[in-house]
Amino acid sequence: MGSCLSSDMKPEELSVFKDLPPETLLDVIEIPERAEHRKPTDRRFIIVYAVAVALLLPFMIYTMCFADSSRLLSFYDECGNSCGIKNSKHEDVACSGKDLTDKPYMMFEGHNDPTRNDGWLSKPRSCVQTCPAGYNPIFNICIASDKDDSIDYIMKVGLFLKNEAWRIVFSCFVSIGVAIGVVVLYRTATKAMVYTTLIVVSLLTIVGVILLWVSVASTPLNAGTMTFAIVLTVLLVFFLCVLIFLRKKIGLVIALLQEAMKTVFDLPQLLMVPVLTFLAQLVLVCLFLTTLAYMLTAGILTPLDGYLGDYYYYELTMVMKFTHYYNFAIYLWTSQIIVGIQYMVIAGAVAKWYFAKNKKLLDRPLRTSVFVTFLYHLGSIVMGSLIIIIVMIVRSLISAAIRNRVIRACVDALLRPIERFLKYLTKNAYIVIAMHGKPFCKSGKRGGKIILDNAINVVAINFIGDFILAMAQLTIVFISMIFTFAIMQGAHSLNNDDVSEYVAYGIVFLFSLMAAVTAFSVFETVIDSLFICFCEDSLMNDGMARPYAMSRELMEFLDNAKTVFVKKKNSD
Repeated sequence: MGSCLSSDMKPEELSVFKDLPPETLLDVIEIPERAEHRKPTDRRFIIVYAVAVALLLPFMIYTMCFADSSRLLSFYDECGNSCGIKNSKHEDVACSGKDLTDKPYMMFEGHNDPTRNDGWLSKPRSCVQTCPAGYNPIFNICIASDKDDSIDYIMKVGLFLKNEAWRIVFSCFVSIGVAIGVVVLYRTATKAMVYTTLIVVSLLTIVGVILLWVSVASTPLNAGTMTFAIVLTVLLVFFLCVLIFLRKKIGLVIALLQEAMKTVFDLPQLLMVPVLTFLAQLVLVCLFLTTLAYMLTAGILTPLDGYLGDYYYYELTMVMKFTHYYNFAIYLWTSQIIVGIQYMVIAGAVAKWYFAKNKKLLDRPLRTSVFVTFLYHLGSIVMGSLIIIIVMIVRSLISAAIRNRVIRACVDALLRPIERFLKYLTKNAYIVIAMHGKPFCKSGKRGGKIILDNAINVVAINFIGDFILAMAQLTIVFISMIFTFAIMQGAHSLNNDDVSEYVAYGIVFLFSLMAAVTAFSVFETVIDSLFICFCEDSLMNDGMARPYAMSRELMEFLDNAKTVFVKKKNSD
């Protein structure tokens, strides 16, 4: 495959399919490949994943055999007895097996041994029936009331949230409305919004740099301000240089963003994909945290080294520690699989929409893409996710093995971009798989060649496009918080410092951020998919005997690119 917009490409090489008769072209290659013509890809990696999960089970069962849910939300005394329950007797530990059902609270007495570094394990402690005077029970621990007023604070915040719940809920719905409004605004005035965003951010950054250097001039000894001014100046120069260098590519970004807006508005079901992905990730996180919390209570009752008295703790064996790491690796792998499924499902639907001759007659492209992804290409997603996880683990191990902070930071700065680039290649492989139905390696090679042949376009799309999407999300959050501030003006906090209102603002901030991410996260995948479709379209078709599937805006950009190429060739 050649470049779809390569400047050093001969005109007769613009399409590798030029010699094919128009009537037989679709018999040779069809995008996306029909389901009946596809074959399962990389199925052996589904078996690899199943085996990996199956191998986790015996380790997890072994660990949980030594776990005790009674230690989940409570401390245990010096002998390993949990407060508030009847404990089991441990062999060779005479003080174990106490019945402490009438003593539900933990009371710490005295101070830790200053020569030890064992934390609360080396601190004298016992279970008590009630907390003594001057102490308040926090969960099952007696905390000195003169040192902690957490209960009073939590009660005040809870009462404030109860009284002002309607304001918080209303603010959250306003955030959804703001997100919809911003999306519609980008749909109706894409070009104006892109240029406005770039100009406003540039001007605000320039003003910020000027104000910082004025502050540095007035207070030259303020090292923090000077450092911040230098960093912001470097970022500003880099940002402006990139914009100047990629100024001719902004048109492509705008055309792809317009196309992405049309795609999402024609296929509004795409917005449900990140929502379902979020719910799947939420279930996965809850499952992981539940098993992790329970496994953390596991251990063998062991005497604390260096103590002659009855000081015991639950020590994790090597097998238990391995189980924790292995469980975390499986969690990360599964999480990447969910993300990969989202990417391929969206890419398949977008490809079907892009190459459809009559987009109004599309027959449920999202449902077809889901069917194709799970039936044929789940193995490729598992393979791509495994590659990402291996790279992440290798980078973490290398960083953990380096003790010197400076060297570790340099190595991490070198390895992290490599990891991100591999993730990007994997995502593009998913797009090509959704389009052509080929295995992961072949699709990755095809997608990688498209990226390398169009490196400048890819940089423009990822830098300017991602920047515009990020600014759109920040705009949603910023406007939502302004409305929330106005709505909360009538609220009355029970705290003198109005900290309760900050909690309410935090809730709305998180909700508005989630609404912004949900509204625009799908566009990143859609833009990447459209770009690959655009490249394939320009290679397959010539605009005459074989009409382009691209929109008029993308066709204008392609014509401009050809004009620039011809002028450059004539000048040479």
